[in-house]
This record gives sequence, structure tokens and C-alpha cells, in this order.
Amino acid sequence: MLSKLKNLYRKIPATVSVGFVIVGINLLACIFAPMLAPYPEAELVGSVWEEIGGKFILGTDQVGRDVLSRIIYGARNTISLALIATALSFLTGVFLGVLAATLGGLFDQVCGRVVDILMASPALIFSLVVLT
Repeated sequence: MLSKLKNLYRKIPATVSVGFVIVGINLLACIFAPMLAPYPEAELVGSVWEEIGGKFILGTDQVGRDVLSRIIYGARNTISLALIATALSFLTGVFLGVLAATLGGLFDQVCGRVVDILMASPALIFSLVVLT
């Protein structure tokens, strides 16, 4: 079993391994944010716009909060939002796909054309249309 895993790992491209490491570091930062961050997320710890270095590795913001701590805690929001958006899109796609496959006919054709339109438009233009 272990030799099969080693062979599988050897077949994985290096870029995938680097991606897994980056995602793993972000997940660890998200889970262990209270232990990794030098200060609480919203605590005023310094004066306004303190310089980088010294006591504050990335300085402070316009209110006096540590920027590094806010970035570490911000990873929680980013990763949570990404996971929720991915899960919702997956569940919506599965639901509509199963519905189109079982109902067929006009519903299937409409779903197919909507997907064709979404696939034909570039992502940036689509996001600007949704934003407006």
C-alpha cells in the first residue's frame, strides 16, 4: 500500500505539490489563527500607521491595529467564503444536472443553452455584468 502511494506521489507534477503546500499553509493559518497571530484581530496595539518592522512586522493600519494579525484572521473569512461558494455551485450544478437529465425535453435544452452562454463569455466580463 505504501509503495503504491509513493508511486502515485512520483507521478504528481511539481506544480501540484507546490499548490498543495500553499493550500495547506493557508488552512493551517486559518485553523490556528488565534495561536499564530501576535495580537487579537481588532485590538488597538499601536499608534496610527506605524512603520514596518520592529514590534509590528507589517506595521499598523489607520486605527492602530496590527496588519499581520488582521491578515492571518482574514484568511478565515477568505477560505470560508471560497468553501461555501464552491459547495453552493457544486450542489446547484448537481441538482440542475440531475433535474435536466431526468426531466429532459425543454428544461434540458434551456439548461444546456444557459451553460453554453456562460461558457462562451469570458469570466471577467461575466463578473462585471453580475456586478452591475
